[in-house]
Amino acid sequence: MDPTQYTGTEWRELAKQLSKRQLRTAMKRGYTAASKKAIKIAQSSLTSSGPKVQGNSSDWARGIRNYNYSKGGGFKVTVKPRGKKGFHTNRHGKQKPILMWAEDGTKERKTRGKGFFKTGSLKRGKMPKYGFLEKAEAQMYQEVESSLLPSVEKAVQKAAAKAGFS
Repeated sequence: MDPTQYTGTEWRELAKQLSKRQLRTAMKRGYTAASKKAIKIAQSSLTSSGPKVQGNSSDWARGIRNYNYSKGGGFKVTVKPRGKKGFHTNRHGKQKPILMWAEDGTKERKTRGKGFFKTGSLKRGKMPKYGFLEKAEAQMYQEVESSLLPSVEKAVQKAAAKAGFS
């Protein structure tokens, strides 16, 4: 039977026939396909309501990324840095987690002590909370709910065809 013709019971039988690794890989591919659509929505929210700066902001869109859970069962879209992903290179060549700061905001910072000229501590400012990911959340949920099942089905069908089920 063709995997595109499967209904409820056939899906269960197919899941039993595939190995755990094949099934997990197919699920991850489906989650990745659905998360790409959510990332596009978050990127458009960043460009419309994110921080406006002079200079290079080309790597900001790449800072919004997905994370598939290793045990299966879902994914998340995040701006938190991990490894070398999610950082912005500033004009001094330093790596900074700008998107993380822009999403949640930062608290007021100031220098310590009196310093050389016996002045008080100097205020260094804070970054306001832009919340671009939070604003896009409702639209992202709608898109993922509508596209998750078809993308997982398509990935499982592809894995079944690759495994020799037709």
